[in-house]
This record gives sequence, C-alpha cells and structure tokens, in this order.
Amino acid sequence: MEMSKGAQFILDRLWTQGEGYLVGGCVRDFLLGQPCHDEDICSSLLPGEIQSLFADLPQTDQGLKHGTVGLILEGRLYEVTTYREDGAYSDHRRPDQVTFTRSLKEDLARRDFTINAMAMGPDGEIIDPFGGQADLKAGLVRAVGDPWKRFEEDSLRLLRAVRFANRLGFLLDPQTEQAIRDQAGLLSAISAERIAEEFLKILDDDPEGVTWLHDLGLLPYAYPEIDLCFNCPQETPYHLYDVGRHSVQAAKAGEGRVFRVAALLHDLGKPAAKTYDTSGRAHFYDHAKISADLAAPLLRKLFLPREDRQLILALIRWHDMISKRPAKLARLVRDLPDSFWPLFFQLKRADIGAQSDLDREAKLRLVEDQEVIINRLLAGPHRLQDLAVTGQDLQDLGYQGPAIGEALAEILCFVMEKPSRNQRDYLLERAERLRPIS
Repeated sequence: MEMSKGAQFILDRLWTQGEGYLVGGCVRDFLLGQPCHDEDICSSLLPGEIQSLFADLPQTDQGLKHGTVGLILEGRLYEVTTYREDGAYSDHRRPDQVTFTRSLKEDLARRDFTINAMAMGPDGEIIDPFGGQADLKAGLVRAVGDPWKRFEEDSLRLLRAVRFANRLGFLLDPQTEQAIRDQAGLLSAISAERIAEEFLKILDDDPEGVTWLHDLGLLPYAYPEIDLCFNCPQETPYHLYDVGRHSVQAAKAGEGRVFRVAALLHDLGKPAAKTYDTSGRAHFYDHAKISADLAAPLLRKLFLPREDRQLILALIRWHDMISKRPAKLARLVRDLPDSFWPLFFQLKRADIGAQSDLDREAKLRLVEDQEVIINRLLAGPHRLQDLAVTGQDLQDLGYQGPAIGEALAEILCFVMEKPSRNQRDYLLERAERLRPIS
C-alpha cells in the first residue's frame, strides 16, 4: 500500500522546516496491507508554523486549539497536528491540558496501543519505539506502557482494545487483558453515546466480540440487559447455548446493523420470562413480547435512527411467530413495511441455525411455508392505496371518523386473501354491508 499523493506532498514540505509523519491507525493499516481512509499527520512544527508553511493552501482551523491545522488539497482534507504531551486526566476521557513538544517519541508515548503508536516518514521509514510491528506480527493488542494507567486515563480504551482485537482477529496481551478485567468499572465514566459507538462497531465487525465483552466483565457496565442473557442457560433439548451465546450465533448468520442488533436482542426477555416445568425443563412463554418491551429503551441508548428502531422492535416482536393462517399473515403484511419481511425470514433462519438439531428440518419447512404465503400477499394489493375504494367513498356511504380507517383495514385484508375481489362496485357493496347502523 502507498500513501496518497497529497499526504506525500505535505510530508515532503514539512521536512523542509521540521519533521512530518503519518501516524496512528493509517500506519497500522499500511503495514497490514489494508486501505487507509484517514491519513493523520503529525509534525514537530507548531500550529502557526504549519499555517505559514502552507499559506498557499486553503485551511481550516476547527481543531486549532488542540494543535491541529486542516489543509485542503485537491478537494481532500488533511489534518496536521503538532506533537503533543497529555497532562492529567480527571474525567477518565480527555486530558485536562496538552502541551506541545518537539519529540515524536513523546507524542507516540501518549497513544493507546502499540499497533497505533507507529509513525511513517515520507520515504516509508517506520518509527516504532514501542514494538508495534512485532505485535502486529504476533497478532496482539498491547497497551503502550502501563496498561492500568492507559485505561485510567481514557476508559473508552477498554472498549477500543476489544474492538481492535475483534476486528483484526488478534488476541489481547495478557497484561492488557488483566488491566481490562481489573478496571472494567471505569467504563461507567464514559458517555452513553461513545459506548454505543464502540459497541456497534464491535457488533458490525464480528458479533463474537459481544461475547468477549461479557467474558472480560465489560458488558455489565455497558448494557447489563444484554449481559444478563449470558447468565441464562436454556435447559431444553432445543438449545445448545445460553441465551447470550445463542443470540451472538444468530447475529453472526447475517450482515447489516439492523439485522445484527435484532438478532442480538431477539431473546432479550428470556431471563425475565424463564420458568420450569415439573421435569426441570425451561420454558420462555411470551418471551418475544417481553423482549420487544425491554429492547425499546435499550435501542434508544444505542442511538439508532427511529426508523431502524421501529423495524428492529417489529422483528423482535414477531420473530417467534409460527402461524401459517393467511388471514393472520395478511394483517401483518398490511401493518408492517415491505422491508420487514426479508429481514424477518433471515432472522427466523438464523435463530433456528443457532439452536440444536432437534426438529430443525420441520422448523425450516414452516419458515418456507410462511415465506410462500407472505410472498404471494406481497405480490398483490397490500396497502390502502392499492384498493379500488378510498376513504372518501366510505364517507359518502355514511362512515365517519375512526370507522373509516377500521373499515378500510378490514376491506384490505379481505382483498389480500383473494386479489380478484379488488373491484370498486364489489367493495362498495361489502362496505355497505359492514357499515355500522347509526
């Protein structure tokens, strides 16, 4: 992999008056042979010196108080930051103050992990004072210096360590892992927004990372509702895993944030719904509804868009539905968006795939039968605007207020069961028969 021409140009010019290096994640990605989307640059020059050196380029100064000068080159923004040393961290997130330094090593020493604490010069030379290249080869995520100090400074690094290891398929250095276990409670100091951002990235990369968060003791401080699922065994021959690991296996069966969140949370209510029969077998009656009720506030804490939240809640609410009755399925098709159904069947199959082999083929045949009926309903009229009659037609017949919508909904299901019924005169006749006596 090669750095961009713009980064090369900036580094070359920085070296005419000082030093300039690519730094951080982009160097890691270059060494891994992966594309780099953000080429962060650091320099020994002070912000004012950088501004003067690149006076011929458009600049931004949003990050100037932190020592960052934005340079716009060929329509792309490059950020150049003066070497820094961090002061004390009183909030477990950001340093109370930073001071500029002329030392690259001091700048790299304040970074989180060795694989992110390397720099690359304009000639491709790698500056690696903390063994990042060796850790890349060994497949390790290791904190720079004392891991207990690193996590106490910025406790979001607790989640970032898991995210990098999960994304790269690495292990955690033993000392770094122990420090995470010892200081998991520091995650309570981090804002819900930042926790959600890291958590969703972990889920996007590989849902198995959620199991890792549980095993390390981080998940109770992030989302205790989810952590509880890992402590809920399923004593039934239909299951192989506890609720948490079953949900992670289901989430691994597909891509996309909506699907993975829905799969991870689809059995969220099982711990609350759990009962035992006289033989000691576990049952989880009405768990889908309970799961949806519990997931609603959790989805808000994940800061997902409203439309995604609604879709996920519908998937959770109906994931255990086994009916093949056309009338019931017609009502669901009428009330749910078309985008629901591909995800619904994907979740059904993922759920079954994460269970034991017992009755698996019969369960999959049921899903296939449901899919045939649903696809037939979707292919025909299934929205109010598809009907040959309108609300105005019903108003002309004497319907008023909520009765209009209720009648249209009933007529739509009537048409969905047999699309040939969608004829104006025929439906007006039926509406006349349905009209409440005033």
